[in-house]
Amino acid sequence: MRLTIAIAAVLLTACCGLSAPSEPLRCDRLYTDGRSLRLTHDASKGRELVNDPLGVTLPRLSPGGSQIVYAHALTSGGHRLPTLVVCTRSGTAIKILDLPDDLALNAIMRLGWRDDRRLWFEGHLSPSSSSYYDLDIETGTTKEGPLGAAFSVSPDGRYLVNSDIPPHLGRASETQHVLVNGREVYPPTDDPAPHAFPGIYAWAPDSGRFVFLDSISGSEDWRLMIATVEGIVVHIAPVPTRVVPDQASWLKDGTLVISSDGAYFTVDTRSGSLRPIEERAFRNWRYVSSNGKSFAVEDERCMRSELHSRD
Repeated sequence: MRLTIAIAAVLLTACCGLSAPSEPLRCDRLYTDGRSLRLTHDASKGRELVNDPLGVTLPRLSPGGSQIVYAHALTSGGHRLPTLVVCTRSGTAIKILDLPDDLALNAIMRLGWRDDRRLWFEGHLSPSSSSYYDLDIETGTTKEGPLGAAFSVSPDGRYLVNSDIPPHLGRASETQHVLVNGREVYPPTDDPAPHAFPGIYAWAPDSGRFVFLDSISGSEDWRLMIATVEGIVVHIAPVPTRVVPDQASWLKDGTLVISSDGAYFTVDTRSGSLRPIEERAFRNWRYVSSNGKSFAVEDERCMRSELHSRD
């Protein structure tokens, strides 16, 4: 079984602070319909920041929340790769970043901020492999990083997690590995089973733990794993066979949020039980947060507010 993450349709939240205990939470969210980019703090469509004829994909707020980056859906000016645009919260473009045409990639799969001055993106190379890149916003300099798949940067920018390139078809005895900053952290060296990872990585707000999806090659059973950056597995949640996760993130310790074919669920990591989320906002809007991770919760109060604190 192989999962394809729909990067363009993701649900993400980020909190901007609470000025007084009695006031409602204000959570920044971005919304794009593919051409228009809007900023909102509630379930409304908010105000339009950008209407770009070349398209708006993968929009991400900077860690400080003062800037937004997005990629064009279409190429222009004879360039082979899409342009990246950095704009202010009001939609004013401050940087137009043309990627070098000699980069050995054919699409941008993921995009985010390493810090307020550096971007990162994942470039698609083949159906089973990608390459990581850092990009300095001021100079436009691009630095290529490791090969692999499903790259994800921690909220504090210190850690990079990814899968290595999957074994070739027909070699099911080989295993994939989870890497943090280039070091193999899972599965353990004494685990002989051939593991496979479909590329679902999401960081906890503390940047010390992440969740990922694990399976044994040839099996239809999946497990949501929570591990530390050292590779120590701290929680395992079996996933019912009727649910095939395509995104995962944190609600709080002990509770995850996953999506599966457009439906959303909370997952109790101790029991593995799922509970559907019925709020329309989760189904009809595509949100992105300051660190660009799927459903990433900078401050869990925002997600809890949207779920009406039902837990």
